[in-house]
Amino acid sequence: MKVLKAKNKIDGYKTLVAEVDKLPFSHSVIDAEGFVKLYNSITETMNWPLILLNGHLRYGNKRLTYAKMLGYTHIEVVNVNDDKELERVRVMTCWKRV
Repeated sequence: MKVLKAKNKIDGYKTLVAEVDKLPFSHSVIDAEGFVKLYNSITETMNWPLILLNGHLRYGNKRLTYAKMLGYTHIEVVNVNDDKELERVRVMTCWKRV
């Protein structure tokens, strides 16, 4: 089992380990330069776990792409249950997208 772990934990949430192949993979826009930047930023760990809303991937498509391309079988995630909590977690992880 090859797990892509997160450096940081999100206060108030249990970090879970999900199978990469079972996560709902969706559209991810990343160019070659962006992928190189992502690749260089993740050495052994990514900064934050992926964020799921009721089990569906909401934030982290590029990190999931990275994990799939580099042969990771599992990845750390957190699961939130509603839009209000999703926004709170997004702000906590400094994700700038609105």
